[in-house]
Amino acid sequence: FAQDHGVCNTLGFRIGDFAYSPDWVRMNDKTVEKLKGVKTWVVSAARLSEPHHSTHADLPMVLKMISMVNPQLVYLTHMNSDMDYDTILGKLPYNVRPAYDGLVINV
Repeated sequence: FAQDHGVCNTLGFRIGDFAYSPDWVRMNDKTVEKLKGVKTWVVSAARLSEPHHSTHADLPMVLKMISMVNPQLVYLTHMNSDMDYDTILGKLPYNVRPAYDGLVINV
């Protein structure tokens, strides 16, 4: 499915109950509908907060999308240096976790 990356469209992928959404800044209603029902969503969250980036979603944007899609489990990826694993772990809902090197997700 197409995702708005600010300067171009990127592709997100849904495979059954799994979805992967790299490099996006906005998701329209059509994209949200395609994501509804996923159990596991790997989604990029480039920075902790404002100022908003022109091509990458920040954590508040991602959390809003998560509330609309309602997946069971979310892994955040494509994070910048402000998104320290231990620091943000305590700020996230119970079903949202930062991804990490070596993470294996069975699809």
